[in-house]
Amino acid sequence: MVTGTFSKNSNYEGETIHLAALRFEDFLEDAYWMKQKLSEIGIMVDVHPIELSDLYNEQLMLSFDAIYNGEGFEDNIKLSILILLRNEYGIRRFLNESQREELDKGFETIKKQSDDESFIQAFLAVEEQLTEDATIIFTVHSSEQNTYQTTVQGIQLSGYGWPIFHKLWLKN
Repeated sequence: MVTGTFSKNSNYEGETIHLAALRFEDFLEDAYWMKQKLSEIGIMVDVHPIELSDLYNEQLMLSFDAIYNGEGFEDNIKLSILILLRNEYGIRRFLNESQREELDKGFETIKKQSDDESFIQAFLAVEEQLTEDATIIFTVHSSEQNTYQTTVQGIQLSGYGWPIFHKLWLKN
């Protein structure tokens, strides 16, 4: 039996939740852990392993009740956050029009921040709104590898995804 705040604040009526999870060991392990924990409170979950390429199939992705996937952040956290919020194949696709407008306002606020602390605070405000709406639940796994040398700084990408070389510099 589903109890507590969840049952009072949701429209859940005992139906099975279809959860898509990337077909990687860590993701599937987490998804099956969620399934087990939710079954303990009476919520039934079917886990559907998906391929990375399936994330680009909008019709397939919208057929699931929930999706468990991830974003890999580079050392340049600011750039990673901006890409996360603007990527059309990411969370934006699962938002309604008013939620996308709110996300865009938050994106513009984040973009205007001049220092790291205010940038992160602005992002946390956007994250809080998405979490409050129960649109997205953020989980964090730290990266175990970098895709470029940590001495390379000032990495910016053009609209075509190419590095803007005149802005790159090496940290001693």
